[in-house]
Amino acid sequence: MFVAGLLCVGIKESALVQSLVTFANVCVMLFVIIAGSVIGFRTGWVGYELSNGYFPFGINGMLGGAATVFFAYIGFDTVASTAEEVTNPQRDLPLGIGISLFICSGLYMLVSAVIVGIVPYYAMDPDTPISSAFADHGMHWAMYIVTAGAVAALSSTLMGSLLPQMKSNGISLLNLLVETGFLGSISAENGDFRSIIRKMLILSKKLETKSLNSVQFH
Repeated sequence: MFVAGLLCVGIKESALVQSLVTFANVCVMLFVIIAGSVIGFRTGWVGYELSNGYFPFGINGMLGGAATVFFAYIGFDTVASTAEEVTNPQRDLPLGIGISLFICSGLYMLVSAVIVGIVPYYAMDPDTPISSAFADHGMHWAMYIVTAGAVAALSSTLMGSLLPQMKSNGISLLNLLVETGFLGSISAENGDFRSIIRKMLILSKKLETKSLNSVQFH
């Protein structure tokens, strides 16, 4: 409710909050990289000392992991949905997507390299791998920082997912209201109740048809 209300306030306010949340998330990831590197150099990177080699699961394991990580990059459509807010979209949109993709890829790889280096992959907790990795080395307080980063990441993802939906659905609904004459009929007919009900029924039917078409398309 809070995220939806924030998006309804305006794009500038939403962008400001999104920037703050993203900054907090990046700070947590940098903490994980730096603190994990300190632990790794102190312990000798025990996670990489494996008797079965560096590539234990072979090609199938690599492709399965890559397919899982692929879903972490979903969300760049948010940048494209805000094209009308950009001064020069032909230059700024590709630049923004490319820079953000480069930064995200770098942070993901560094965090993965550090966590796997301080704790062997077979000893990780699959539910909380990063928090448990620090807890195994006595840094229980780091769990709160990682949890805060997870909450910030979920909030950022939620805002990024809702923004293009609200923009596209809101524009479609407004177009339907104008197309059916619903907005004009209320003001022109001084709130005639029967006219309002009739226009609402027409609008409901068109929305139902539009929803069915969307479901069939997907």
